Amino acid sequence: MRAALPPNETERLATLHALNILDTAPEAAFDALVQLASYICQTPCAVLTLVDKDRQWFKTKIGFDHHQTHRDISFCAHSILQPNELTYVSDATQDPRFADNPDVTKPDGIRMYAGAPLTLSNGVVLGTLCVVDSKVRELTAEQRQSLALLGLQAVQLLEARQKAEQHYKQQRTLETVINHAPVLLGQVDTHFRYIFCNRKYQEWFGVVPQVAVGKTIAEVFGEDAFLHAKPSLELCLAGETVNFQAKPANGQIFDVNFVPQKNRRGQVESIIIIAANVTEVHLQQIQLKQEHDRMDAIINGSNLGTWEWNIQTGTTIYNARWFELLGMSQQTTTSIDLWASLLHPDDLRQSKQILAQHFSKATPYYDTKFRMKHQNGHWVWIHAIGKVMNWTADDQPLLMFGIHSDVTEAAEKAAEILETRSWLQAMIDSSTEVALISTDQQGIIRLFNTGAERMLGYSADELVGKHSPALFHDPAEVETQGELLSKKYKQSIQGFDVFVHQARQGQNETRQWTYLCKNGDRKQVRLSVSAMRDEHNAIRGFLGVAIDITQLEHLNHALLMSEQRYRSMLDNLPGVVYRCRNDEHWTMLFISDEVFALTGYQAQQLIRSKEISFAQLNHPEDMQHTNPLVQQALAKRQRFNVEYRLRHKDGSLRWVQELGQGVYDEKGELLYIDGFIWDVTLQHEAQLALTASEQKLSSLYQMAPLAITLNRFTDGAFIEANPEFYRMLGYPPPAVAVEAQKKADYTVQAEHAMLQLQQQGRYGPLEQELQHQDGHVVPVSVTGVLIKNNEGEQQIWSILQDITERRRIEQMKNQFVSMVSHELRTPLTSISGSLALITGGVLGAVPPAMVPMLEIAKDNSSRLSQLINDLLDIDKLVAGKMHFELKLCLISDLLQKAVQINQPYATKYGVKLKICGQQDALVMVDAMRFQQIMANLLSNAAKFSPSGSVVKVRSVLKDTVVRVEVEDEGPGISEEFKAHIFEKFSQADGADSRQSEGTGLGLAIVKELTEHMAGQVGFYNLPVKGSCFYLNFPQAQQASLKQPKILVVEDDPHAAAFIMQLLHTQGYQSDNAATLAEAVAALDLDSYQGVTLDLNLPDGHGSALFAELRSREAYQTTPVLIVSSESRDNHTQLLGGIHALDWLEKPISPSSLLEKLDLLLRAKKNQESKILHVEDDPHLGQVLALHLADFASSVQATSVKSATHLLRSQAFDLVILDIGLPDGSGLELLPELALHQPQTPVVIWSAQELSPTQRHQVDLVLAKSRIDLPALLQQLKNLLVQRG
Repeated sequence: MRAALPPNETERLATLHALNILDTAPEAAFDALVQLASYICQTPCAVLTLVDKDRQWFKTKIGFDHHQTHRDISFCAHSILQPNELTYVSDATQDPRFADNPDVTKPDGIRMYAGAPLTLSNGVVLGTLCVVDSKVRELTAEQRQSLALLGLQAVQLLEARQKAEQHYKQQRTLETVINHAPVLLGQVDTHFRYIFCNRKYQEWFGVVPQVAVGKTIAEVFGEDAFLHAKPSLELCLAGETVNFQAKPANGQIFDVNFVPQKNRRGQVESIIIIAANVTEVHLQQIQLKQEHDRMDAIINGSNLGTWEWNIQTGTTIYNARWFELLGMSQQTTTSIDLWASLLHPDDLRQSKQILAQHFSKATPYYDTKFRMKHQNGHWVWIHAIGKVMNWTADDQPLLMFGIHSDVTEAAEKAAEILETRSWLQAMIDSSTEVALISTDQQGIIRLFNTGAERMLGYSADELVGKHSPALFHDPAEVETQGELLSKKYKQSIQGFDVFVHQARQGQNETRQWTYLCKNGDRKQVRLSVSAMRDEHNAIRGFLGVAIDITQLEHLNHALLMSEQRYRSMLDNLPGVVYRCRNDEHWTMLFISDEVFALTGYQAQQLIRSKEISFAQLNHPEDMQHTNPLVQQALAKRQRFNVEYRLRHKDGSLRWVQELGQGVYDEKGELLYIDGFIWDVTLQHEAQLALTASEQKLSSLYQMAPLAITLNRFTDGAFIEANPEFYRMLGYPPPAVAVEAQKKADYTVQAEHAMLQLQQQGRYGPLEQELQHQDGHVVPVSVTGVLIKNNEGEQQIWSILQDITERRRIEQMKNQFVSMVSHELRTPLTSISGSLALITGGVLGAVPPAMVPMLEIAKDNSSRLSQLINDLLDIDKLVAGKMHFELKLCLISDLLQKAVQINQPYATKYGVKLKICGQQDALVMVDAMRFQQIMANLLSNAAKFSPSGSVVKVRSVLKDTVVRVEVEDEGPGISEEFKAHIFEKFSQADGADSRQSEGTGLGLAIVKELTEHMAGQVGFYNLPVKGSCFYLNFPQAQQASLKQPKILVVEDDPHAAAFIMQLLHTQGYQSDNAATLAEAVAALDLDSYQGVTLDLNLPDGHGSALFAELRSREAYQTTPVLIVSSESRDNHTQLLGGIHALDWLEKPISPSSLLEKLDLLLRAKKNQESKILHVEDDPHLGQVLALHLADFASSVQATSVKSATHLLRSQAFDLVILDIGLPDGSGLELLPELALHQPQTPVVIWSAQELSPTQRHQVDLVLAKSRIDLPALLQQLKNLLVQRG
């Protein structure tokens, strides 16, 4: 029988695989154990088995030919279920576990079995050490005990083998790190003989490590080097860690550490030597010192203070330099309160916030700048950087370390060098400053130490096992290096191979790379790459050791730039640098050559007052004012900044500004004054000119005949206005500031003007209506521009022109045109009718000579009639009196009809109208007005196209816009006429006489009609010849097309097709059923919101369908429209009691069918739509409820609480929310809606503004003050249609 699985099978298999022993070669120690077991138990067969997932594998065996068997027939699979005892079977044929085992039932099969479990120290059983015999026999107690002891010995061998393998791997890794670390590592015994040394000995000194081992330091480096190091070595033998600098003859400098290595008794038995090459750092220190000496008073040395803070106790330790930065005496230990007491009050809050962010691990470091009070009373700007290095068990910050530096001092650079030096030392101590990154052979990162995390900003979890080092390398740099290697080795080298190609060849490579940090920073690193090999010298992966040299690069650059700045400062400063004594003559000790341009005197003439003192050049009146200010500043050890006049050698006066400060000795005595003087004469003259300009502008502002206002851009608040604005609105100046916000707040109301201001910086002209103080309306034309005041606040300058008179004249003109048009229409009709009778021969034959004259009169009469009709149309459009009956129409139907109607007119000019391609779509237009638009466009195209040409008409659907294009082959639109083409009475000049026909109103009417139907009209010239006029209409939204689905029950195919086509034109969906049976089947397959029914059907009377409809719950109130030739009066009793029923007798008209069907569907919808209105104003709720009654029922809630109750107890089709409610905000209901009625549309109707995030949570936001009730109702209808 198959053995059960141990309860810890998963852990057991993981432990087995971790040993790395399966399928390995035989080993003598295990072979000896098996031979000993066979010998002691006197059996022909013995084996050490390991039970894998589906097999048992033999590590060593005696008496077996095979190396493994399936687990299903394994004796040992049963033995591992008894981890603490020997499994012993004297006769397997009698044991139910093994009686049917193939290894038992076969000839000479297994009879006796004894297996000792191989139980590791963690309780996991891996297999057995077992003996087997083909004969039934008994083992003595001593034999069984010996077998168990041999099993324990096998377990010890397995565990010892695993530890040995782990030790070997660790040893290889340690050797790799030691040999490739960027420091020199060695070890000597107490007689100073080398025990080992790494490869840096050979790289730096040419000393082969294998040759050096066994030799003394004196033998390797010479007697002088040994004598120099001997005192430090002897101190190290005494148990001290010693650090000193070594300077070999080759000019290099090394920072050497001797670390004692002690045995368990505390005796020094060897010395570890750690050395770093600090030559570059030392050279930088020398350069810094030289630069410091040259900078004298302009560039001061920098200071660096360090601190250690126990956050839990508050104890803080500062170094001596920290106290020097603040002029204080050093204290051994202090608390954090000392830092807080010295911090500037304005900076304390920000510093604590940044500190809190670091404590919460939101930022990797604490990094901020603040002011601290010096002992002398002034404030010192400090740059603080720190990091929590230790955390408590509950993840609270414990120990934090950091630095304080005076950010204006150059010593910060020295601190960075010391920090770089500390990184080298930390490579051995904790590797937190050196990036150690290892990969497998494919380049996937397998090790990413703390130093790498700190350097790059990535965590090990983000990269290990997921990414290659290419992630943080500069791609361009990698590509360039790949090209160089490919060219050098004549093979394609790219990707990860660029980093490791030389390491694969056995060559270690150290070069500079650019690392791209997670936060976007770029760091320069020196990267050493080497291959990690196993005992067979096969590459198992690669190790990269990187040191951040960014600071060193920046320091070199900073040194160069600092020297250049210092050298060019005096030459390029736009003024005079000086040093002088504080005496009555202002005696100059040094003054730059720029003084000649300022005073006309050479520097040598003024130094030590050789020819003239600087005080003599000062204007006497100014000295009385400036000298006290200078002396007062010097007494307080502060900078001074004064302006005064200097007398030039040519007698002219120059305005100058002087900035200076005193230089004091250690006792605080003033030594001299350093300062800078520059010419500000032009600034003074500019200030005078600016003052004069402001006076002129102010006069123009006050006397302007146009109203001028200033409003705040952010909220449109009124700031000020000129006198004309007060006069225009009839307000006295004191009152206008209050009233203007109520009655002239045009900058807030005109949203498109605000958009223009944001995009273009100006708006207008646009027309507004303001309210005069006496109540009448003042029409104005407004233009404005966006400006900034001296504080950077955006404001709107607006100019308002009173257009009352212009409006009056336009009204008179429109009235005149309307009156004249109507008065001319009657007599013109008579004239046209008379001419038609004459030319038609009704009154008799017309003399041939008179025919041409009559035709001319008739044509001009027609033109005059067209002019009057156009005048009346434009008059109605301008007055807003033209009625539009907007319906859903197919654009293809409209265009085909337009071409058909206008082709006879085009034929007069030999022009063909052709539809050259169309994409069909639905648009919401007035079909008659659309045909009027097309008639104007097509007639113009025909008139201006040459005979024999084709006018192309097409429709294009792009996104949600339907474009109609009319393309002609005429001369195109001239540049000078483009701006006036849509104006009334505008006509382009043309050489062809027939082009002068027309009233000049056609395109103006086209523009007005198009825009009244939510469209746009435009044009452009074609590349070769001709022009294209286009119309853009919004495609009917999907919500508009989502009308009810109608079942048309009609057996006459022509009548059914007619009804379905009619329904389709209005956006309805429809299906046809020709019999009662088909109708019942259709009701089973689909859902219908209405039915049109013919009573005379092939398989019965249509009234039979009523019983079927009303028997179904879904169709009990479904509207039914009877479309039949039978009279309604004959079926009153038959159809009595049927709800939602109407009758239409054949023949039917399209309008009557659509009207009755619309009424039936609307009645049903009104019964179904239910709106919740959350509003605390009961009067407003009542008003809205009355208006909603036409298409929906409404329920009002006056609080958040009552609205919550309604939402949980009733279903609604739409919710209208006010924000300001007595017990909270209407926005609190949004989670409730999302939970109980997630599909219900939500409309915010409130006076309060919403944030962009809040707007995204609802379907529509409407301001109470910016939308009228009809517009609100239309928006609500649209949402209900979309939901239905």
